Amino acid sequence: MTIGELAAASGVPAKTIRYYADLGVLPEAARSPGGYRLFDREDLARLELVRALRALDFDLATIKGLLAEPRGMTQVVNLHLEAVEVQLRDLQRTRAVLRAARDAGADEGAAYLRRLQVLATMSAAERAALVRDFFAGTAEGVPVDRDWLAELTEAGLPELPDEPTAAQLDAWLELAGLVTDETFRRNVRANAAGFWSEVEGVDVREFGKRAADVAAEAGAAAEAGADPSSAEGRRIADALVDVYAGALGRPPADVRVWLREQYASHDPRAARYWELLATIRGEPPQDPDPVTRAHEFLGAALTR
Repeated sequence: MTIGELAAASGVPAKTIRYYADLGVLPEAARSPGGYRLFDREDLARLELVRALRALDFDLATIKGLLAEPRGMTQVVNLHLEAVEVQLRDLQRTRAVLRAARDAGADEGAAYLRRLQVLATMSAAERAALVRDFFAGTAEGVPVDRDWLAELTEAGLPELPDEPTAAQLDAWLELAGLVTDETFRRNVRANAAGFWSEVEGVDVREFGKRAADVAAEAGAAAEAGADPSSAEGRRIADALVDVYAGALGRPPADVRVWLREQYASHDPRAARYWELLATIRGEPPQDPDPVTRAHEFLGAALTR
């Protein structure tokens, strides 16, 4: 077939076919008595392969080498696939950064975007260090049980996979924004100080187990649709008061007031932290999560 017929059959312009032939991407063509290039079905198949590889962003030098040594094609395709996957991950990070900037409605301009980009490209060690600093900072000057704090910190470390989804990147950026928010850090620290200053010197693990049992009851009641102001709600709230009153050696009425203050001063964004952490880890979303639901029930029941 002539170059015009090959162009019509392949959809590749005749000028491009001549260029490929001159570069050696297509083999030397036979010639007609009049000196015109002639092509066959093998040339058409080869041209279609070149077209497919070009669509995948292979350069012509690489394509020429592949066609000369087809046995190496698998290795080159794998390398190209890895490069494309890296580009996709970079694009996902960029999309997450731009989405976060848009949603925040921030007007800080370039500096804000640079900060988001830094957060999006942090290594696992850098992410862990940022979160560890948050937990350490919120416990600074607070008589917190150090073993308990260490366990909480480990439980709260984000584990972003090597190839995160867009949702996981979005969640990480929001979580990073939380732990670097000075108001949030101050609120969490104040709440922690209010709790640990009261229980200092008390075996928190012992009465903590009993308090956790009460919280589990509250969660079950909330799941069942119980009203915090019902007799069931008041009974569960009283049980929590009794646990703390017994551990602290204080009158139940005083303890009830203190617990109300603790729940009232609780920053609701703390629950959001654990929701975001679940998304980062690829865990199924729960809105609200069982722990949050239980404590919302207890907080409401204590005010009745």
